[in-house]
Amino acid sequence: MIPLTKIPGISHGLDFIATKFRLFVEYVMIGLIITLLGACFTIYIKKLHTDIELGKVATTAAFLDDANQTNLLTIAELQKDNKKSSDAVMTLIRRNQEIQSENFAMQQKIDALEGSDEQVKDYLNTNIPVSLQCLLNTECQNGNQNGTDKAAPTGGVVASY
Repeated sequence: MIPLTKIPGISHGLDFIATKFRLFVEYVMIGLIITLLGACFTIYIKKLHTDIELGKVATTAAFLDDANQTNLLTIAELQKDNKKSSDAVMTLIRRNQEIQSENFAMQQKIDALEGSDEQVKDYLNTNIPVSLQCLLNTECQNGNQNGTDKAAPTGGVVASY
């Protein structure tokens, strides 16, 4: 193994340390100070970037919080509207059931009357006038169902309830 004092670059450095130790210590201290200043500067720059990013996040969080509050109010309003709509639909369903029940009861009464009264039976078997057919038929044009002012086709429309 070769001793360190025999290697040309290292031996000169060791001589410098040995003869000018105080100067060597000063150079080391200056180097450490420069390194510490560089580290402090790097940390400070990173802190500035972190503060900027934190500001962006805070702004985004505030925006999202406002949007969330708005969405919660909208949801509450939509739920209220949905409740009103549901109530209205239930009212319409109940009224429809009442009408169907009344219609069924009326149809039963008419059927019973038709079966028991010959005059009612004859009346219910008569043709419906063309002008009335037009009111009852959505395909009607110009006042009657076939588009003319002539009478209805043979047999006409028989009243049916």
